This record gives sequence, structure tokens and C-alpha cells, in this order.
Amino acid sequence: MGLLRASRVFCVPRTTLQGKAKSKETNLEKLVESRMGRQPYLSHDLEEELVQFASENGGVTSMEIKKMAFQLSEKIGLHHPFNRNDKVAGSKWFRSFKKRHPEVNFRGR
Repeated sequence: MGLLRASRVFCVPRTTLQGKAKSKETNLEKLVESRMGRQPYLSHDLEEELVQFASENGGVTSMEIKKMAFQLSEKIGLHHPFNRNDKVAGSKWFRSFKKRHPEVNFRGR
């Protein structure tokens, strides 16, 4: 697919695609796989630990996952916006976590 067609199909300015194509640092495979928006606060590996914890315990509550996320981030010294008074991750983080990991089963409160 050429730049002109790609710019029309994906609604991206042609000049933006030209700049990316000319850049020597651009890895096209990585560019295609990358996601828009902010990166999650916890790394992929840490989130996988949370997923594994949930599956080993037959499902967890939202509060358990939010507490565990806070504890993990504190333990390894990550900079995070989580609530330090309640010592839990936020509800926005939890919603995003559920979207990233739909395979996790959550119990009611």
C-alpha cells in the first residue's frame, strides 16, 4: 500500500506518514503494533502477576485487585497516582485493567 492510499484509509496526514517512512529510527512493525494513549502505570509483567493471582484464587473482588496493584507499585517504588490514604489503585485504573484483561473473573463485593 502506498503512502497516499494509507493516508486516506487510516485518516493520517500524508506528510506524517512520509516523515515516519523516511526516519531511520522507525521500526514499522513496532509502529503498527503500538497503541495510542498513555502507557499503563504497571508494566505488562506486573499486570500479568495480578491476572495470575486472580486466576489462582478463583476470582477476586475489585477492591482486592486495587489493593494488590497499590502494594506492588509501592513495593517496587513506582511513581503512581494511586490513593495513598486508602492504599488502593483508582477506579479509572481498574476500568482500564478490566479492558486490558477481559479474561479475569471478578467476584461481587
